[in-house]
Amino acid sequence: MALKIAAAFRGPDAEPDPDLSGRADRGFSGASVSMVTYLSIVQRNVALCFAGTVGGMTGPNGTLPIVFVHGSRLSGTMWDPVRARCPSCRSSAPDLPGHGARRGEAFSLDGAVATVADAIRQLGGRALVVGMSLGGYVGIAAAGRHPDLVAGLVTIGAAAVPRGPLYTAYRWAFSTAGRFPRAVDRLSGWGFRRSLPPAVAAAMTAGGIDSAALPAIATQLAGLDPVGCLRAYPGPVWLAAGSRDPLGRDLDALRAVCRRGTVVRWPGRGHLDCLSDPDRIAALVATAAETATAATATPAETSTAAETAAETETETETAGLSDAAAEIADAAETATGAGTAGTGTGAEPLPPTPSSVP
Repeated sequence: MALKIAAAFRGPDAEPDPDLSGRADRGFSGASVSMVTYLSIVQRNVALCFAGTVGGMTGPNGTLPIVFVHGSRLSGTMWDPVRARCPSCRSSAPDLPGHGARRGEAFSLDGAVATVADAIRQLGGRALVVGMSLGGYVGIAAAGRHPDLVAGLVTIGAAAVPRGPLYTAYRWAFSTAGRFPRAVDRLSGWGFRRSLPPAVAAAMTAGGIDSAALPAIATQLAGLDPVGCLRAYPGPVWLAAGSRDPLGRDLDALRAVCRRGTVVRWPGRGHLDCLSDPDRIAALVATAAETATAATATPAETSTAAETAAETETETETAGLSDAAAEIADAAETATGAGTAGTGTGAEPLPPTPSSVP
């Protein structure tokens, strides 16, 4: 047990310990596993508190700060494994209304967007926003409403336009789940532990699980227009999803309306298990942060670009992170151009089960 605790405190930059990752298969008790994962999360949070430069807008390497936005039922702790792998960036992972430390508050999209905007202001006024599932949709709304604050946007598992008969079924499933929140909470925790590595699953549940907000979430997302938000937003956007994720069905359609859009597909991954590799997500976030830092304009310039984005229409094609970086740098220098390339919604998403959708 002592060796395991020592291993957990090796530091966020250390290579994953195969002995720790396999501890559940070698008979360690549930109490030992819980203690190790808990202490590991505490250590990561301490490291995160001291990462970056206090009071500044950027970290030591000059990159923009990052605001991470969690999925439904969860809290900001779900991002701990990724944040620990981005030690040079100042970051924040606030709890949305009705989640984590704010359980009991009524969820609203307006309140969620305000939470993200406040977190950005606390970090200096400009930040990259990274959101998973519900957090991705909140990020899209924040980018559409506050382009002066959102320097870049990364969404994961949030590329299905919430419209049509199947979304009606999705709303029904979430409304039903909201009638039995404690049972859904237990089912969700079991699903996380079954589908994800122990440390990732522990981070997902460390801030608690609460399904009571699910009906409000489904209702609020029905009023979101991601196509309109992304069309109006002038900054760089990365739309990521597993190839098997039903909430990635409209990746290409949404990329087409982005002014500077890039699609990232993870082969063979679904909605939840794309979180099983924090290194891969951290690499995407680091690339996005560096690119957005290089391309970002002042808040006033970004607001002007947002106003003209709907008037000027050109088609922008991107074919990968490196190509996107070059295009975005070009766009930043010329400070011109905007684009939409259609508003099709693509295939309708399948209604996911509440236990598999963060």
